[in-house]
Amino acid sequence: MQDTIYLLELKNYYGDYIYKNGDFYLNHTNTRIRNPLHQLQRAEDLLRETLHEHAFYPHIQSIVVFVNPEFFLYQAPIQSNMIFPAQIKKFLFQLSKKNSYSSVQMNAMIKALENEHTDETNFDHVPNYTYENIKKGFLCQKCSAVLQRANQKRMGCSRCYQQEEVVSVVLRSTLELHILFTELKITTALIYELGGGTVSIKVIRKVLRRFLQMKGSKKGSYYTFD
Repeated sequence: MQDTIYLLELKNYYGDYIYKNGDFYLNHTNTRIRNPLHQLQRAEDLLRETLHEHAFYPHIQSIVVFVNPEFFLYQAPIQSNMIFPAQIKKFLFQLSKKNSYSSVQMNAMIKALENEHTDETNFDHVPNYTYENIKKGFLCQKCSAVLQRANQKRMGCSRCYQQEEVVSVVLRSTLELHILFTELKITTALIYELGGGTVSIKVIRKVLRRFLQMKGSKKGSYYTFD
């Protein structure tokens, strides 16, 4: 019987999500997020390739484990490689009952993987950047090309033809800007400039007021994610 390696991707997602057409969406904004199942598949492919190079051919079972009890996924498929918070205890119990590799085989695989390990990654070399020198324009979340207005409610990408609702684009881009430049005060003028003028100040103000907290007086007001 072929032995199995369990490759687990742990996610601490919080809040309500929807699973539809093979993708994950934030429930309250309908914003599509990076699919953890796709991330896991890439990790599985790399692990399998590495083990094959060292003459190990185990069965690999990949599972995304959602650990946060405040996470909920609507329309989750019944048969899938996902484990939800309420299922973790049962999964660990079942896992403990399975046969494992012999110590000799396991040590050999561990040694092979350790030899492939590197302490330095591309993430150790973060380029210098400022708000002034970043490319302006709302970017496609799929291919990073600049989005253009498709109609009153949606924006579209001319490179990959991905479309996204304007509200989602503004909210996502505002969050990304905040992550990169936490020192900047989020204002309607700032987000308008970030988007290269493709979305009106009126629409931006409406989105910020709906999803963020407004601080300060009317003239000097700004928004936070608090």
